[in-house]
Amino acid sequence: MKAACTAVLAQFGALHVATRSTGSWLLAALTGIGLAGCWGVGHNFMHQAKSKAGLWPYAMDLSGNFAENFRITHAISHHLDTNLETDWEYSDFFPEYRDPDNSKGKFMTTTGAVLNGPLTIFSSLVFIRDVVKKAFLGKGVASHKHLGHVLPVALPLLQLLSYIRGRRSFSRGALLYIVQQMFFYLFFIPLALGVHHSAPDPCSREAEDLQSGEHPRNTFAWMEGQRGA
Repeated sequence: MKAACTAVLAQFGALHVATRSTGSWLLAALTGIGLAGCWGVGHNFMHQAKSKAGLWPYAMDLSGNFAENFRITHAISHHLDTNLETDWEYSDFFPEYRDPDNSKGKFMTTTGAVLNGPLTIFSSLVFIRDVVKKAFLGKGVASHKHLGHVLPVALPLLQLLSYIRGRRSFSRGALLYIVQQMFFYLFFIPLALGVHHSAPDPCSREAEDLQSGEHPRNTFAWMEGQRGA
């Protein structure tokens, strides 16, 4: 598994370096698609104990989805109530994209790809600020742990700075990063909807069967790894 994950990260690194060197929009798009693999690496190791996972979960931070935050929401909501209304990841985020008649969903779908790059950098800066504040206000081991999280959450910012330095242009580097994040968004959202957060239409016969069957849909029985998850 680690060999495969190393190959995924190496692929992303090679694409990033090539994009930085050439300024190619096509390579920037491929780099963004490669980010989905980095997210997958971080996601898989995030499920393990920290002592066993090591630094692997932080591969997710390359995409702007921060492992330290995601570990909490994912474990508490998604793995307890997988794809149910009480699953925060499902009910408060993905239905906005799933429902074509939802005006908010349409707005998020059409503008999310373009805004993903700037919002990723903004959230990275905010996270770094909060972590540093906690580190200096904390004591002993706690402050050390907070400081240890600064580098992973800075990874999106470091990618942007790498593009700017490589192209010797703020505008060109920023646009390359925006294209990268746009294609990550466009590739990742359908993947997440179709695989990890797939669920039946609430009005469908399949949903009725789940609600009235042996394992009703409003219990913890419908867990990841079973149908629809």
